[in-house]
Amino acid sequence: MTVTVGRNEPCPCGSGKKYKKCCEKNNAVSIETLVNEELIGLEEELIEHFVQYYLTSFNRFFLYEKANFPHLAEFENEPFSIMDQVYHWYIFTQEAQDGKTVAEEFIDRRLPTVQRQRTKDVFKSWKDYTIVVGTVSHCMGENLEVTDALTGETYSIIEPEHQFDVDHTKGQMVIGIKIGKLFFGIDHDFPLHLAEAQKAWVAEDFAKSGEKDEQEYLKKNFMKVAEAFQKMKNEEGDRLVKLTPEQEEVAEELEAYLNSLEVEPDDMAVPAGLAVWEIFCDNANPKIQNPNIYVGAIYYLLSQQNFGLEKRSQKLVAEIFETSPGSISKRSKEIAAVLDEVGFKF
Repeated sequence: MTVTVGRNEPCPCGSGKKYKKCCEKNNAVSIETLVNEELIGLEEELIEHFVQYYLTSFNRFFLYEKANFPHLAEFENEPFSIMDQVYHWYIFTQEAQDGKTVAEEFIDRRLPTVQRQRTKDVFKSWKDYTIVVGTVSHCMGENLEVTDALTGETYSIIEPEHQFDVDHTKGQMVIGIKIGKLFFGIDHDFPLHLAEAQKAWVAEDFAKSGEKDEQEYLKKNFMKVAEAFQKMKNEEGDRLVKLTPEQEEVAEELEAYLNSLEVEPDDMAVPAGLAVWEIFCDNANPKIQNPNIYVGAIYYLLSQQNFGLEKRSQKLVAEIFETSPGSISKRSKEIAAVLDEVGFKF
């Protein structure tokens, strides 16, 4: 059930009147929405606090560390980069003064001035942060489900719009700090095809570390993990194999077809379809004679996983794309086999 603003609470429009005497008759504003907006504002204040009082300390810290992290150092002075994750890690995990982290010092100072009790309770819980290194298992708007690469636990999180310049894709690796339901520190994308290698790397490094607790490992080794992931991206590039013009044509036709459907599919249909095609091309490098066959095959595979697409038989798909059911069957099996081989799951 949606929790709404109390009738006797101040109206969220800022008029100074009670809600019942202002906007109640026009709109019901969710308490959760207001709390999230207030928490996002507090996170922005936290970053400003860090920049004003602790950025010099961080710069000294990184000056001594960056020789060990050359791929992170490339982004040292670049806004909206992987260094955002490092800043958040530092804020929440590293002692700044009097045995407190930057986050703990800020929370203790700011908490008494937070007015809304629900916001205050969640804000206080930020001290119990979670470092997450995992893959996107579901994506709908600014709501994500991320499955932790080390524990297998799935987190339901909200990614504030101001934090993200990229759209995430199911199966993609993300790293950041979870505080309550909010997820901070990700304004950086890792290519989908690197996810399995990244998961394998962090699992192996955790095993080698001798640590028993996953959070303690990530607290101590966050920069090492971020460096390894960025190194993979730098060395591999955004694609393992550049698409040929014919393969690009398939990608363009697939996107155009999915966007032309009378019943609009969900937001993940196009990214998932393009990711499937990219992975297949990276691993099989197919020679394209009839683009329609591959577009139809990928549509068939996507429709079996829903994505808001109408489920169609291979015969009907073949009719739509003016090819044979056998061709759709053959190509869809080939693509599915490659996806299985690399461990990709819808």
